[in-house]
Order: sequence, then C-alpha cells, then structure tokens
Amino acid sequence: MENTKIAELTAKYPTSGQLSAYLKTLDKTHVEGLLLRAAFPEIAANLQHCVYCHKTFNTKDNRDCKIKHFGDLDDGHGNDMQFNCCGQEVSYVDYDERCQPPPEDEIPYCYTGPHYARPIRDGELQEINGIKWWEEFKEYGVSCAKKKCFEKGVVEAIEIGSSSEEYDEDKGGEDEDESESDY
Repeated sequence: MENTKIAELTAKYPTSGQLSAYLKTLDKTHVEGLLLRAAFPEIAANLQHCVYCHKTFNTKDNRDCKIKHFGDLDDGHGNDMQFNCCGQEVSYVDYDERCQPPPEDEIPYCYTGPHYARPIRDGELQEINGIKWWEEFKEYGVSCAKKKCFEKGVVEAIEIGSSSEEYDEDKGGEDEDESESDY
C-alpha cells in the first residue's frame, strides 16, 4: 500500500537534494513525526504538534512535555527565591555552593506533563503561587509563530487532528477568541 504522505513529499520535492534540504529545515521531532506517520499510518490521526515544547506527540500516549524555565529568579522571603515565569520556589536554606548544585537546577522545568495541541485555557491547569506559566509563555516563551512551525510545514507534515474551530492553518493555530496570541 502506497503511503500518500511520502508520495506528496516526493511530488513536492522531486530530487533527493530538494527533499534533504526541506527535511533539514525541520526539527528532529518533526522528522520523527513524518517517519512515524509514514511507517505506521494507523497512528497518523493520533499524531499532533505541541504548541509549547514543539514536539510531535501521540494523543494515545500523551506525556513528557517539558517546558524549561524561561523567566528569572526573583528574590523571595529570606532564603527562598521564586521563578517569575511559573511561581515555583527554590530554597537556599542549608545550601552549600562548595558541594551542591544550585537549588534551581533541581527544578529545571516550569511544567512537566501532557502535551497541548492548542494553547491552554483557564481552568485546565492549576496555577502555581498565583502564576499561570502558560500565560507568561504567551509573552516570553517560544511560540509556534516564533519557531515558524507553520511556515516550515511542520504542523501540516504531521496533520494536526484538531477541529476547525480549534485549529486554523491560516492563523497559525490560534482560536477566534485568542486573536492576539501568536500561536
């Protein structure tokens, strides 16, 4: 059985040099998505693109999204400091720089959990210390628009299975209600 995505790619990029050049514009995870879709067409409908970590993920096994801190540590109270991107606190109580890594190295991520194919909406996740990391991400994180996921055809390559109201290719994935978002 002929894989239609491979046929589409070879039609669009008829030489190995052209296809190779196109593949080099994609991140490793997006090439992985292309290959998974080609090798296992039965899971193609389950592959999506995470708007936060920009990895391809399978909706049937949705885990391992990791967002590194994109903010700074602000002075807290006493020996405690807080990441301004997500509200997580680190403590310098009993910290000895001669024999320990900095406490912030122990929590390198704002978020770990399931991937999201669209921006998180209020009520979907619990905020940490009054801070919603996903709101801060809109301004300071690396969005699909900044990473050019849509321009490179990354999302089209893995065929996001969102409904038309959640995903609009011309808008780069933003919802009607979120017109100021650059997702």
